[in-house]
Amino acid sequence: MSLDELKAKQRYRVRRGLENVEVCKVDAVSPELADEIYLIAVEAFAEYPESYRPQLEHDRFTQSVCSEKGDFWLCREKATGQLCGYAICHPQADMVHLSVVKVPERFMKLEVNAAVAYQLCDYYLNQRHFRYICDGERNLRHQTGYQDFLCRVLNFRYAYCRLHVVYHPLIWPLVKGLYPFRNGIKKRSSSHRLLYNLSTVLMQEEIVRKQD
Repeated sequence: MSLDELKAKQRYRVRRGLENVEVCKVDAVSPELADEIYLIAVEAFAEYPESYRPQLEHDRFTQSVCSEKGDFWLCREKATGQLCGYAICHPQADMVHLSVVKVPERFMKLEVNAAVAYQLCDYYLNQRHFRYICDGERNLRHQTGYQDFLCRVLNFRYAYCRLHVVYHPLIWPLVKGLYPFRNGIKKRSSSHRLLYNLSTVLMQEEIVRKQD
């Protein structure tokens, strides 16, 4: 990964982000730092649609953060020192899983995502010589443009594959029976958690059938 490989608009976004924020890897998360991270997570998750917005329990979340075995990255605004985002990565063999990136909407104008993604690429690809970074599978339940962002700004690419689904014997008749009504269920699922989860399963089934 090199800035020279990016187009002018891409370089501008990365450089603007690096000018505004500092991205650093931390060896351990203290209870005080976990409280800061919790507030960022609550703010970021509050922007999720109600149909799949998680409810974070403070003690459980901070304990999980303090015991996290992956690489923890923090992003702070240079002007104020305020935490404005975080990321969690899990190195495995010759690649790295980009497991979590959380940045509240109000910090997007600082190009935090561009700065974080570039710093991760520089550290893992250039300095540690991993082969690649993976942001995971396509998101179905979570509505996000982050993977498109990585492709558009940092030259990530999609690696296409076939989707295979195995249903529990009691679930398959339900999926089969409701499949013709998937569009109607989707229209009514925006604020209903159960319908939204059902709609996601039917969307998954639709992908499987379109592969044939």
